[in-house]
This record gives sequence, C-alpha cells and structure tokens, in this order.
Amino acid sequence: MDPVVETQAGRIRGLREGRIAVFRGVPYAAAPVGALRLLPCREPAGWSGTRDASRCGPAAVQGHSALMDLTGWKPTVPDSEDCLSLNVFTPGPDHAKRPVFVWIHGGGLTNGTGSQSAYDGTALARKGDVVVVSLNYRLGALGFLALECLRDREGGTMGNLGLMDQVAALEWIRDNIDRFGGDPGKVTIAGESAGATSVAALMAAPRARPLFRHAILQSGHGSNTSWPEAMLDTGERFMREAGLAANDLDGLLKLPVSAILAAQARLWQNNPDRAWCMTFQPVVDGCFVEAMPDESIRAGRVADKAVLAGTNLDEMKLYILGDSAAFELDDDGLVRRLDRILHSPGYQARDWSRPVLERYRAAMPGASSGDLWWAMETDRRMRVPLLRTLELASEHARDAFSYLFTWPSLAFGGIAGSSHTTEIPFVFGTLHNDWAPLLVGEGPEVDRLCDVIQRSWLAFVHTGSPEIPELSGWEGYVAGTRKTAILGAECRVERAPLEARRAAWDDIETPRDRWTLRRLGWAAAKDAD
Repeated sequence: MDPVVETQAGRIRGLREGRIAVFRGVPYAAAPVGALRLLPCREPAGWSGTRDASRCGPAAVQGHSALMDLTGWKPTVPDSEDCLSLNVFTPGPDHAKRPVFVWIHGGGLTNGTGSQSAYDGTALARKGDVVVVSLNYRLGALGFLALECLRDREGGTMGNLGLMDQVAALEWIRDNIDRFGGDPGKVTIAGESAGATSVAALMAAPRARPLFRHAILQSGHGSNTSWPEAMLDTGERFMREAGLAANDLDGLLKLPVSAILAAQARLWQNNPDRAWCMTFQPVVDGCFVEAMPDESIRAGRVADKAVLAGTNLDEMKLYILGDSAAFELDDDGLVRRLDRILHSPGYQARDWSRPVLERYRAAMPGASSGDLWWAMETDRRMRVPLLRTLELASEHARDAFSYLFTWPSLAFGGIAGSSHTTEIPFVFGTLHNDWAPLLVGEGPEVDRLCDVIQRSWLAFVHTGSPEIPELSGWEGYVAGTRKTAILGAECRVERAPLEARRAAWDDIETPRDRWTLRRLGWAAAKDAD
C-alpha cells in the first residue's frame, strides 16, 4: 500500500520503493510567482483531499550549462519559478525519531536541482536508518539578486532569497518531519560545492542555526559569501544587461523568465571576477546573514555544531577540457598565470609566484607544469580556504573533521582525476544510477569505498563523529596535527596530508573582492578601481 502522511498543509501520498517510503515534489512554500517574485517565500496554501507526491517537482529556473550537460548533472525535470518543493526518503512514517540528513544541491547557485538521480536518498535512508531530504531553492537572479530597491520590500533583505528558501525548507522539516519518522532535533545539513557554500552561509544566519545540529561541507566553503557593495554592483550590472534602470522594480517583476536568463548569461560573460568567484553569492546583508561565515565561526556562534568538511584531490580538473592551454604550459607560462592571480586586486600578495612554484615543484617532483597548475588551483580555490575554516572551528570545539577524497574519476579518459563532484555517488550510494558507472567505475573496490564513506557520513549524522573502525583515530581537526581521513583505494587516517602544498599558501591571503579590500583598508584596494 502506498504510504500516506498528514502534513500541516494537507495529506500526501507517496510511493513504497522496497523498504523505503518516498515522497517527492512536496511543497514547503508557496510558489514565488507574480507579485511574490523576489519576495521571501511564504507558507504553502493548504489543500483538501490527498495530494500526489509520487513525482519530483520542477527545478528552479536556470540557464543552459555545457559543463552540466557534459558531466551528466543536467536536471532531468522541467524548470519553473514554481520550484519550492522537497523530496523525503524514509524507512517509515512511524514517529521513530530518526536523524535527518538534509541535502542542499550545488551548481554555482545558478544550476541544479535536488531531484538529480545522484541525490536519490533511498540507499542512504535504508543503510543508515535515517530520513533523507533533498530540496530545491531559487537560483541565479531570482534567488540571489541584490538591489537597493529590494532592501525596502517585505523581509528587509536583499540577495539572499535562495538562502531564505533553504531556511523555509528547514522550518518545514522542523514542523513536519516527525510525521515521516524523523527527529527535528537531530538535523544535519549537507551540501556540495554551492551547496556547501550555502551550508557555510546558514552558519552565519541566526534564523537558520536553531534548525540544525551538524553540518557537512563537501568541496565548498564560506569565502564565496560577499559584502553588500559587491553584490549591489553585480545587481546593477545585471539590470543593465536586462535593459532596465537599477531601481526599476516594476520592470524587473514583469520581465519574462527568458529575458532574466539571457541577462544572467551576458552578466557572467562580462563578469571581471568570474575567474575566481561565482557571479551570484550569498551576501552579508545585516539582516538575514549577520557576518561572513568564517567570522561567525571565529566568534564561536556555531561552537555547538559538529562539522565534517573536505575536498577532492583534483577538484579543479573538472574544468580541464575548457583549458586546453594548460596542457602546453611551461614554468614561465605557469608563473605568468600565477602573476595574474597573485598580483590582482583580490590578493594582499606580491612577488609570490616563484616561491609558490618552487614549493609545489618540491612537493610534486616530476609533475608537469599543467599538473602543478591544477594542484595549485585546487588548493587555492577549494582546499586551503576550507582548511582555514576548519582551523577556526577547532578553536571552539574538537568536533570539526577533515577528509580528502582521492578516488580517480574515469571521466574524460581519466585525465580529470579525483575531480569536483566525484564523491557524490559514493555518499548517496547511487553508483549504479544513470551515468555514475561511467564516472567512477564499478566493481568490489568501488563498492567497498562507497560502504566506508556511507557508514562514516551516517555515523556523523547519528553521533557528530565520522569515526568508524576502518578510520580509527579520526580525531577533530586542529592546526597541530591536521588529522585527515583519506578516502580512496585505501582508506586511512593521516596526519597533515599534502602539508607542503597547504603551507605554500600560509602567507598569502585568500582571494577577496575589491569591497572587502576597502573594508579591511588594504593598500591593494587602490588597484581595484
């Protein structure tokens, strides 16, 4: 018999898939359309009778992404402004008080959906006796546009509507998940890439913090949160691309979705900072997001939260086919690339290119200049910022855990290595879904690694610690030991892996936008104009 649950808004009927009850396309908020466009989402209207919850809801409005097409992450459902729904996977709607694992999808805050087959929560719910929830949220300009004329609208915020959607979903979970067999007091929020950026931003959102107990950040960090000045500048440039005046709210509300997506595409093409940041980002608005995520962590505001965070060994090689020149790099060319980065307004650094190269040469003897480039970019853009976040978390608690995923992808003939997104099917146990076997392979070793990762993540969801027998000694991350779980063909706990690479960035500030430079009073801010 199909499972039926009475939510606060009305009764829904899902599907029984083996031992798991699945409810898809469940609305957690009213459709943000018409006059509700660019407003904080509202509670869903109730309904009479029994609502069908057997199919996923639409993805959020999004443009075409060649990379997502190429790697298999393209949404398989239509997109729509009416996108605020979630999916629930549960061993049973039986009031059993199970821990809840909430997944926030990635996609640069402009693409993706919680209904992607790689995020199917059936296997994880079955294996760990947990309730798995995946959700959609508004993307791109509809979710993260910052304009002065939006600041005065209902809610008093700007640029964080997608984050507010995520919090609304967490509030729906708080109010309804017990009816699905979950415990609203035992919620873990997790995300990858832009999903991890969202998780970090939620740590800096007072309204969000009471709604979760643990946090998992996969290949993402809080450095992609920005100041109002930066996002207001982006918003004004978006309006110009859309052919509107900066304060033309009426025109924006009437703008067709196709015109919004076209303006987004032009904005990205013309974004001077696109080499190192997402076009749309969460913003410290002083209303919903109180501070930069790392500052909230430094201040101890999430000291009661356990954190599990890590990266993949070759994160940035996901983009290797879009940079054919990297295959031909020599040391001089590599230094020129580093110069463009380290001498840019985004860094308080000068004349570091040669020292950084020398350190990587020593750490990776025999590596080509191209491989050195991808290692540097992986560390600069992903691994080092995340490790710095873990160090801040460790100042208040020892329940901050680090991992390094090393299983190589088969994508692009194997040249991508352990690239961005490769770990996801191991977490969800979706190794045999759709295109996943082409990405990670098949066989006993793959299944063994999947089992280790799933049991570790599930241990964290249940207890706040990811340590399992195969990863004995996995302690909280601290600067002195930097204990890290290596997840690959061999699983082990290692002290300070890739330490020489990490240390190469010790004296170099992480990238900051020009408005951050002005706020900090750095001399380099003069070069931003």
